[in-house]
Amino acid sequence: MDIKAHSNFIIASYFIFVVAGLGLVKYFYFPGISAKDIAVAIFNLAFFIGLGFLVRQGFKWTKYLLLVLTIFGLINIQHALGYVIQNPNVISLTVIMQRLILLLATILLFVVPATVRKDITDNNYLDKEV
Repeated sequence: MDIKAHSNFIIASYFIFVVAGLGLVKYFYFPGISAKDIAVAIFNLAFFIGLGFLVRQGFKWTKYLLLVLTIFGLINIQHALGYVIQNPNVISLTVIMQRLILLLATILLFVVPATVRKDITDNNYLDKEV
């Protein structure tokens, strides 16, 4: 059985994997890393990799979760942009890139045509020949 998700789901999953990778890079440049920071980094990495795999499978509810995460990430982006301009460093630039990539992934998931979206989220899509 071959599961076919819309190409936007596949591309969005790649973007989410990039966000996870950038999060890992961010913690390598973190100045005084503690055990708590390592635990948070592992949780974030596992969360975004898991979310990327769920998006790749074409689950419809993942786009709403990604929308909520993107909104929370963009609420404070003006402050983050001001900080990047004043103190450009790898950590702050990585945070901005993560937020923008999540926004792009969210947009990709919401522009999937309705007919394709129904086929992907329908329980019978596994029986269809492509």
